[in-house]
Amino acid sequence: MKISNYKAINGATLLAVFDLELPSGMVIYGALLMRKGDSRWVGFPGIPYEQGGQKKYRAVLDIPNRETKNEFNAAALAALRESGHIA
Repeated sequence: MKISNYKAINGATLLAVFDLELPSGMVIYGALLMRKGDSRWVGFPGIPYEQGGQKKYRAVLDIPNRETKNEFNAAALAALRESGHIA
């Protein structure tokens, strides 16, 4: 995986936005580096909508299989480490 267009956000949960090129050549534009407590993960971009006066996001992509999602997350975090964006 390759990381490009990394932009640090440093919010409470959202740490950064970046583009992620997969080995297949597919690119996920606007991937999200997220954090809650000691956990970090890569999230997918969403489509904003409003519900009850609150801004929410509907998923554009998902990996429904937990094992596959964990493998993807580990590989994406490794790519972020290799690119020097996270320790």
